[in-house]
Amino acid sequence: MIEATVGVRRHPTKHLARAVSSEERVYLLHSALCVATTDDLRDCQYSRALDRGIRLELWENDQDRGVLVRVDQAKRDLVPGDPAPLIAAEQVAIAIEELGRAGVSTRDILTGGLDGTLALAAASGLNLADAATTAATALEVFNLQATDTPDDWDDEAPEPIALHSDAELHALILAVRAGDQATLDAMVAEANAAAANGDSRG
Repeated sequence: MIEATVGVRRHPTKHLARAVSSEERVYLLHSALCVATTDDLRDCQYSRALDRGIRLELWENDQDRGVLVRVDQAKRDLVPGDPAPLIAAEQVAIAIEELGRAGVSTRDILTGGLDGTLALAAASGLNLADAATTAATALEVFNLQATDTPDDWDDEAPEPIALHSDAELHALILAVRAGDQATLDAMVAEANAAAANGDSRG
């Protein structure tokens, strides 16, 4: 299982990797969004960058640990960044519960709400439960969808946030707590497909 090799859970939107010095090999963990939207992961720009090989001098201080990665568009190299965020599954589950309790739809949780909550927690120092409450309040006050950006905050408000399905939210929380990556990937794929089709259901 690639998550076990890299040492972290798959991130909703960010690619992670680990250089294993004993094998002289880099293992790439695609984001959940990439998995859900890319027919063949070998076509992903991160995979193509890794296929071209790595520059050892870039990785010499980032071996044997999971790190965030990016693609240097100029040199097309896979470049290591900050250590991969280590977040306990129970904390993520609690954040999802808080978002759901505030009326954020399961789709919005999967397509931006949870990722925004994690980013807010990291930037502000809030715990995940408080960050989730803050994020949900912002969504409600501004009548936004989780995938909206400040550019969308104009006089023409988007459709109201759909209430979540209790069964869907419960399934999501159970999958997070159990580390059921297959279910999580399937739910992310379904949520992104619904968002692409303009489906407002939770």
